[in-house]
Amino acid sequence: MADLYILDVLHDKIAADFAERQRVSEVLVGEWTTVEKYPGDVVILGNGDGEGVTIGSDAHHYIGEIDQGDGTTARALTANLQRVIVWCSARPPLEAIADLPRLARAATMALLRATVAALWRANGGAFPWGRVKWLNEARGSRIYGGAVRFECEFPIPIWDDANPVILATDLLGSAFTELEDVEIPESPDWTDP
Repeated sequence: MADLYILDVLHDKIAADFAERQRVSEVLVGEWTTVEKYPGDVVILGNGDGEGVTIGSDAHHYIGEIDQGDGTTARALTANLQRVIVWCSARPPLEAIADLPRLARAATMALLRATVAALWRANGGAFPWGRVKWLNEARGSRIYGGAVRFECEFPIPIWDDANPVILATDLLGSAFTELEDVEIPESPDWTDP
């Protein structure tokens, strides 16, 4: 399996999820400065720290071969628990200027919920994600609108060398078993064939 960059994978899956649900929000890979410069509703995926983790329990560190999708199999030796930083920022229409703070936060929370749901679906279920932090608009990072930040984690396998897939139909051969000097126990119900 080709090494995939987690941010690209998540970007594509979230963008497809939003398109399927007709959610009009841009999904980008970048940093907080990207949010500052983007004029509309946006989700930014950025690199967080990662750490190595052992696959399996202390008693069993081996995992079987996994089909890599290219005619090979490989086993995961270990994994990088990759943290992804997610920024969500939404802006209400300018004509709503009188109630802007409340509307901005409501729009941002709706975008946050849509993003977490898309990540859940992309991961095929639950995934670890952390505390949601509102960003300080007073520092000039947002003129209007709301912005939040959270982190989530995804284990990225580190693969061993790939092996070609061998199908049972590819194998030719035969096996014979002979029984010699095998004693058959006697029992009252036993009849010799």
